[in-house]
Amino acid sequence: MIKTEVIVLSHLKYGEHSVIATLYTSAMGRQSVMVKGAFGKKSPMKASLFRPLYLLDISLRYSARRQLQYISDMSLSVPFLNIPYDPVKSGIALFLSEVLYRTLREEEAHPALFAFLSQTIQLLDLNRHGTANFHLVFLLRLARFLGFSPPENFLLDMQGVQLPASRLTEDNALLNKLLHLPFDALETVELNRERRNELLDIILTYYTVHVEGMGELQSADILKTLFS
Repeated sequence: MIKTEVIVLSHLKYGEHSVIATLYTSAMGRQSVMVKGAFGKKSPMKASLFRPLYLLDISLRYSARRQLQYISDMSLSVPFLNIPYDPVKSGIALFLSEVLYRTLREEEAHPALFAFLSQTIQLLDLNRHGTANFHLVFLLRLARFLGFSPPENFLLDMQGVQLPASRLTEDNALLNKLLHLPFDALETVELNRERRNELLDIILTYYTVHVEGMGELQSADILKTLFS
């Protein structure tokens, strides 16, 4: 039996009453789990706890011979105050969970990465200003942990990005500013929706260059409609 903190990346209903979930754990990296009876009325392990980026404490019956592990007990580690009730923050959480699902593939502990994710998810929940820029800064910071931190001039020779020469320097400067921007200063970078979405497309292209099989994110289009 292994007790560990986890971040929910995705879940799907299995049969009438069960859930298969993909979790990022502090103890063993990415793991897929089965939770039997999660839709049952009397089950202590409710399917409603497997929402995007929920932070849980679980007890895992682990066996290296199984692809699916089993949870014997779980509870909320950090109850959210805003993400479940704020449609903008819920949309950001959905998008970030899909990014993490596509990029976090190692089944081994990475304490620094888990700490970064847990702390920034809690910041998203509590953030009051500049939320519209949160996902941009998150993606740029996450790239550091994934091993492809953007260099100062990463747009100048990045594959797949077609930009007018007049915009290249401006976009590069904006992205470098976001790369070094503290999460408590998000509101200091003023972007309209069109500009923000252009920068998001550039960052996602950067990810596709470095993450094999990244593909298109279904939640990206939803995210782009959230901010005016």
